Order: sequence, then structure tokens, then C-alpha cells
Amino acid sequence: MVVSDKVAKHDKLSLQAEFVPIAVESHGPINTDAIQFLSKLGSRLVETTGDVRASLFLFQQIPVVMQRFNSVIGYFMIE
Repeated sequence: MVVSDKVAKHDKLSLQAEFVPIAVESHGPINTDAIQFLSKLGSRLVETTGDVRASLFLFQQIPVVMQRFNSVIGYFMIE
């Protein structure tokens, strides 16, 4: 539901770039479109850097970014 709303909101961007909303649940899965996009991005990172671990590093950063985001949100909710 949220993903389709974001796609509709940013529909005009599709003329200039590929818009893929990434929906991640704290203790759940990532949406299918995001998995496909991140996999393709990871493959390009491997090709560009020559490091076969580049795709793995990309996927490892997702929970780190979520944790940082949640800590910032928690900070502002306290105040």
C-alpha cells in the first residue's frame, strides 16, 4: 500500500530516472521490487569495483541505516 502510494507520488520521476521505493520492516522482509533493484545495483557495484563482496556489503548496510534512522526518530520523539 505504502509502496504504491510512493510510486504514484513520484510518477513523473520515471521519465528521468528509475524510481524504486524501498520498504523495509524492522523485523521483516524487504519488498520484492527493492530486492530486484538492490541486486541489480549490487551486480553493478561488483562489475565497477571488481570486489565480489560489494553486493554483500550493500545488503549489510540496510539494517545499519535502519538502526541509525530509528535512533534519530527516537531522539526527536523524546523532545
